[in-house]
Amino acid sequence: KIKPETDDETTYLDAYVAGIKADFGDAFFAYQANKDVPDSVFGEKGKRLPNVPHGLNTYSHFNKMAFLSSLNPHPEVFAFLKTFGINREAVRRAIYYQGGYQSVLRTSIRDPNNQEPKIIIVPDRGIADYLHERFPNSKLEKLNTAIPDEIETNKPGRPRKHQSDKD
Repeated sequence: KIKPETDDETTYLDAYVAGIKADFGDAFFAYQANKDVPDSVFGEKGKRLPNVPHGLNTYSHFNKMAFLSSLNPHPEVFAFLKTFGINREAVRRAIYYQGGYQSVLRTSIRDPNNQEPKIIIVPDRGIADYLHERFPNSKLEKLNTAIPDEIETNKPGRPRKHQSDKD
């Protein structure tokens, strides 16, 4: 939930989906999401891509796309790859960013004859920057959602008993 301390049951996914619906309006669009997201999430306006869409051309008529997939490996994978000198950011780029890039390229964005404006919505700044680097004339805009810019996280471990280490 976005506000776990309140009665508001809105989740991050709910807020993200609402923002996408508001931004795309009545337009048809392609989207990709994890298996736990129902096919009906966008109604008849959204056409779902398979989880591994590499090489598909059947979505090339869409000028709008929303990427909802979370492609993070289990924490153990990060630890394992670290033993080979591969850091978290390299893993993120190879799995998450590349997966998003492959999904985006299923749309009309790769058709040089299609001059219609393209709108690609992604869930975070990291993948947005990654895609922006690959599409030099693109521009970044923040999606209007109920998701706060800064998310408070609890520090791991037990709560402190004293104000300082000295105490």
